[in-house]
Amino acid sequence: MKSSRSILLAIATLCIALFATALYLQAARDMPPCPLCIVQRYLLAALALTCGGFACLDPRLHKAGAAAGLCLAIGGIGIAARHLWQQNRLDTFCDVDPLGKWLNAMPSAHLLPLLFKADEGLCAMPSALLGMSLPQWSMLGFIVIALGLLRYLARQEPLVPWLA
Repeated sequence: MKSSRSILLAIATLCIALFATALYLQAARDMPPCPLCIVQRYLLAALALTCGGFACLDPRLHKAGAAAGLCLAIGGIGIAARHLWQQNRLDTFCDVDPLGKWLNAMPSAHLLPLLFKADEGLCAMPSALLGMSLPQWSMLGFIVIALGLLRYLARQEPLVPWLA
């Protein structure tokens, strides 16, 4: 049975890998991020910080970190679902999204524009990798993370493992 620390660190690493893939596609394939992509990046960053941060704390707090991470992953699934739904609607094709203006006004967009500055339109994205669009990969990543955290939270283990 894997330790809770290694599970949380694996999830944090997966979040960083997904974030890095989005940055690669933005830079190398000239795919500017839309506002919903940026929201998903914020959620991936929050998930990586939450799971990685709680992995460094007392093992008694690991389940709390996993529960917080699960909430973020469920939010990511919802945002990715909204993104896919909005891309498949013909009436919102390339619409200007007010969310983009709000996100670009945030301090993180000014401090780290490569990471968090949104293109203010929402256009249909081409296939990014292996025939799937970036929102589809994002949805898959958030589902895998949520299932991993659910499996960890469902495990029966003592509250203080070294006293068992």
